[in-house]
Amino acid sequence: MPEKRAFDKYSMRRLTQLCAEGAGNVIGFHPEGTRNLNRDSYSYLRPQPGIGKLIKDANPQVIPVFIAGLGNNLPKQVLGNWFGGEKIRIRFGEQLDLSDFMMKRDHVRTYKEIGEFVMRKISELGEMDRELYALRH
Repeated sequence: MPEKRAFDKYSMRRLTQLCAEGAGNVIGFHPEGTRNLNRDSYSYLRPQPGIGKLIKDANPQVIPVFIAGLGNNLPKQVLGNWFGGEKIRIRFGEQLDLSDFMMKRDHVRTYKEIGEFVMRKISELGEMDRELYALRH
């Protein structure tokens, strides 16, 4: 679909612009390019180079975030907030130092390396969550 491809390119340009503008814009982005619909919060899809290109082009502040407990059924999720459903757990990491990547040339390999680095930091937060969650249950 040419229309979808054109919109995707526009979306990436707009996201890059928002990220480059600095303070005031908070953007959540799945490094995998989509939400992982697997029920296992600790399984991940492969990161896509698009996140690396966005980060390389905009050089934004990047903070990894791990979220567990969100379901794919919104009504059930909302009702669970009142009637004892699984609690949503959010872990924030430290701001990432991506300066080494910024020195590298613009190339798909660099974009993949950035995506893999960010995903590794998210999975480290996931392991921290797994340990803390296991201690409570």
